[in-house]
This record gives sequence, C-alpha cells and structure tokens, in this order.
Amino acid sequence: MRRRRAGRCPNGSQATDENGQPITFATPGAPTLEERRRYALAVQRATTPAALTPERQAEVDAIHRRNRELFPHLYNADDYRPRRKPLPHPRS
Repeated sequence: MRRRRAGRCPNGSQATDENGQPITFATPGAPTLEERRRYALAVQRATTPAALTPERQAEVDAIHRRNRELFPHLYNADDYRPRRKPLPHPRS
C-alpha cells in the first residue's frame, strides 16, 4: 500500500476564502508581499551585471567565432547524434 505524503492539513481540508483561494496567515513581523517584491527587485538589480560595452561585446563575439572555428563539433547542433540508442520504454 502506498503511503500518502503528509500535507499541511491532517484531515485534507484547507480554509479557503469566498473565491476558493487558500487563506494564509501572516506571521507577526514577517515582511508583507509588497516588501518581499521590493526586496527581490533590489536583489535582482544589485546582482545583475552591467551590459557589456560595444568594444567588449565585439571581443566576446570574436572569441565565440574563434571557438566555433577551432571546435566545430561542439557547436554544430545539426551533426549531433546520441551516443547510444535510447532504452525502450518499460510499458512498450
């Protein structure tokens, strides 16, 4: 017999509002949804690297072109072949 995973509610019921959405209870002192959203945006701004200058972007493009010339087998997706035949599906 398969065991069921324990959920949030032992009897399987969950409190819902008039729209059928689950009711969540805020922990005192916890950040509000707006504060969490603003914090996430601040982290995203702080950790996103600046765009490359046109000169640096040209250097990166040249490096990629050179690598494609030196190692075409790593870049040519049309030439990709699986290393072995996939195993048959267990139900087939």
